[in-house]
Formats: sequence, C-alpha cells, structure tokens
Amino acid sequence: GHPILFSKDSKFLILPGAIDNTIRIVNLQTYKVDYRIDGDNPISINNDGSLLAFTPRKSSGNAVQIMNFQTKEIIRSIPGSSSGVSGIAFSPDNKYLAVAYEYAKVLKIWDIQTGENVYNYTTEPPGYGLIGASISPNQKYVLSSSGTYLFLFKFQPNTGIKSIEDDNINIIY
Repeated sequence: GHPILFSKDSKFLILPGAIDNTIRIVNLQTYKVDYRIDGDNPISINNDGSLLAFTPRKSSGNAVQIMNFQTKEIIRSIPGSSSGVSGIAFSPDNKYLAVAYEYAKVLKIWDIQTGENVYNYTTEPPGYGLIGASISPNQKYVLSSSGTYLFLFKFQPNTGIKSIEDDNINIIY
C-alpha cells in the first residue's frame, strides 16, 4: 500500500505518488496542493516533523533523499541499490535513517548528519529480502519483514559497519 502521512503539526497531508510518482503535500487549511515532489514510496517523516525522506522517481540506484520539510531543500542523499528501496524509517532521536533494500537482502542504518552507513542488518538464515523498516520508540529495536517473517534486530548504530550476530536477531512468525 501507499501510506498517507500527516505532518507532525497536522497542518499538511503527505500523499505518495501512487499513480504518477509525484508526492503531494496538501495544506489542510486550504485543501490545495502546496508542493509537489518527484518521488514515490517509501516515505517517512521524522519525529519533530522537520525532515521528510523519500525515493525520487528519477533516481539512479533508487537513492533516498532527505528533505527539510519547511524549506523543501534536499539536505542529504543516501545511496540506493539497483534492487530498490522497500522501506525507510527515522530513528526517534532524528539522528539515523533505516533503509531496507529488499532484493539486496539488507537493512542499513545511515547517520543523517554525516551520510555514513553505520550498521548493516542481514537475516539469519540468509536469503530473505527485507520489506519495510521501523525503529522502536525506545530505540532498542529495528523491525523489518520478509513478507512471511518479521525480523526483530537490536538497534546498534554506533558499533561499526558489520552484520549482526545470531544472538542479536529474533524471527517472529
């Protein structure tokens, strides 16, 4: 599906581009489209409402763009993958972005300020494509799905780039 998001101040509705790959930002006071973005799902807005992440339609490698919601300026571009991006989520402290790369079978954590990849999660047993991304409000867990299974990982963005160990993953059926 295509999630519809409210801005954190509830003044805007963010509609992903289901038909024409254009994200629309609708002003809920005027009910008019205030802004259009050449992009599509997945989309995510951070906790304080200052940043919007999305996948541009004409992006090479399906990069993820992070936009300042007020100024509409792109502040960071996160590398994509030829396999596409299947989920994005901001961390509750607004410092990190989780990006699921479905066919690459990895969920990566990116530092928003530096643009660096700080942690990679893969499934065990290997081979499951990851769809969607979510970080728990207490920032202890990262969640993704293969469509059949839910994968619950310990959130460890500052431990260096590596894949998780077997004891850091739970498969939920």
